[in-house]
Amino acid sequence: CGPSGYSPEDRSLILLGIGIGREAGLSRYDSHETFPSMRSKLAANGRQRRSVMLTALLLALGTASAGPLVAQDATRVVRGDGRGGLAFRVTWFECEDPALPARITKFMFPIACDYDSQEIRSVTPLRKGCELVEDEHGNTTMVYPDPIVISPEAPLYLGTVSDVVLYSHATLKVKPLYVRSAKTPKAIAERYLADDAILTLEDPEIAGLAEELMAGAEDPLEIVLRTWRHVYRSVSYGRVERPNTAAQVLEWGKGQCGEYGKLTIALLRANGIPARGVWCLRAGNTGPAGNDHAWAEAWIGGIGWFPIRPQEAQPSNDEYPLGYHSYQVVCRPQCGMDELRQVEWENASCPTGYRGVGFFADVPEGKRKGTIALFEDIAEDSSSRAARRQFKRAGKAHRAVQPMLYWLLTASADEKVGTNAAEALVEICGQKHRRLSIERFVDASPSVIRARIEAARVQ
Repeated sequence: CGPSGYSPEDRSLILLGIGIGREAGLSRYDSHETFPSMRSKLAANGRQRRSVMLTALLLALGTASAGPLVAQDATRVVRGDGRGGLAFRVTWFECEDPALPARITKFMFPIACDYDSQEIRSVTPLRKGCELVEDEHGNTTMVYPDPIVISPEAPLYLGTVSDVVLYSHATLKVKPLYVRSAKTPKAIAERYLADDAILTLEDPEIAGLAEELMAGAEDPLEIVLRTWRHVYRSVSYGRVERPNTAAQVLEWGKGQCGEYGKLTIALLRANGIPARGVWCLRAGNTGPAGNDHAWAEAWIGGIGWFPIRPQEAQPSNDEYPLGYHSYQVVCRPQCGMDELRQVEWENASCPTGYRGVGFFADVPEGKRKGTIALFEDIAEDSSSRAARRQFKRAGKAHRAVQPMLYWLLTASADEKVGTNAAEALVEICGQKHRRLSIERFVDASPSVIRARIEAARVQ
């Protein structure tokens, strides 16, 4: 024990700590968690040697009665600059045939949650009548219990606006020298070790591969990192048939972010390591974006929830990225999104798809409350009189949020307001310094907005 560069005294102290820990009842698993995985990472400098000495002393003094120790500063979240503003998530619905009644029969959709890469100050549904339901995993879902009628006169949209701080980057920094507890909280184990029809943990190929990845591993972190590397190297990016299972993803060796995460979660759970998914949605500022992304997290004693991005190579250092810039984390599902996202409608089309579209506006804190109120007004009252009032208010709103306001007002049942809003939107997008893409607005729009924007572009 003890890499080259340590003095005989240092090595003796390390061995003393391990020996006393074992005599106190530490299993091989517990004691081997402490030192072998760090040996290859430590350089022989004075500060690290002192850290090893301190750790050994803690083991010697503390394990006799308390079991494995966990260093309180084993991990640290490092964040970049934060930008505050409003993040919008909007899903459109419009009648396919004005002669037939159209309605949304079911709408369940998760809303933004706190995460290390963001800070949620408030989330406001843009249309009243919904319930916010929190599940045992800490996810909050927006649910409309009653069907919603879609008027043939104007499209209807549902969504939220969040007062949020998004950080330019956030990483989980894991120190190479710490003591990891082998114990997993009972609630975590019960929730995130379960099998289901999607994960297929008992599939022979899943079970066999999981056993290979665990062979010879000295601690859970090593298994997690092995699994990360294997999925990254063995799965290629590409569209596949959905819905699917982890066993199918393993067989195909192909998938998108959801498949990468699904296979990772299955392999980790098969090895007794709690794991779950993370789902986020784009909130860029160049125009409405429907992009979404998913990855995985594993629970490791002494660390907590550890982020895994199996679509990307494992970092070469001990800093693991959390979240993505310009993406807003909305939930941490058990595995897939089916238990949190369910949207059904009749005689209607949904141009933005189940994800909706996101947009971020750098609105100053003092103007956010009034801006949120204006969005609620637009969502609730589509009468001509209200539309004219809303258009005037949009002209006085903060410049960062005006594109989104004009985009929504372009769908107004008042044709004049809709035309004026389309012209204002096209003009703003034409300003080079704004870096806005009118194509993004067109792609995310129902037919009436598309037609009005195209007419404004011709003029």
